[in-house]
Amino acid sequence: MGAARLPRRTAPWASAGVAAVAVVAVVSCGRSAAPGPAGGAAGQPRPTPSAAAQWPCAPRTETGPITVRFPEFGPLAATTWCGTTPPSGSRPSVPGPTDVRLFGVLTPGDAARVRAYLDDPSYAFAPSAPERVPQELRGSLPQDAVWVSSRKLDRQITGGRYGGRFHLDRTSGQVVFDCLDPVAKDGAVAQTPPN
Repeated sequence: MGAARLPRRTAPWASAGVAAVAVVAVVSCGRSAAPGPAGGAAGQPRPTPSAAAQWPCAPRTETGPITVRFPEFGPLAATTWCGTTPPSGSRPSVPGPTDVRLFGVLTPGDAARVRAYLDDPSYAFAPSAPERVPQELRGSLPQDAVWVSSRKLDRQITGGRYGGRFHLDRTSGQVVFDCLDPVAKDGAVAQTPPN
């Protein structure tokens, strides 16, 4: 008769090593934002609108690209905006989509749309001025504005598909938008040609 086989035992340090590798892998993957069209390259941190404030900006006034992204404000009377991309060398060279920061101010054709949001207490608006406004657009913002924002409105407009912040002026009814990789409301990726 042959020798009896003993059950194979794993060294305690081997299990701990596997667990440590698994934790490192999960933490590394957690650096990327939500997957999909609005997500950054896998494993890479996404630039935020505030970090992207120094990207070059050439003001534009076409209403179509803004209306398709933010239909909540209806047809627009006017808008001034820019779509910017990070300058080369500002992020690691990883193949994939380019992030676009869309920043601007819009004037709805019907001021009642903005007033309806402002008058609805469920939005819990709080004072919040736009941050890191591109130098080229500062003159487009209303003077003596009383800026407020609402996380609920931000989530409603973005639908969780991209990062965005919307500041409403209680005085003029204008809206400042600051978004990263916004998509059209129907979910289609609407092209925002960068400047």
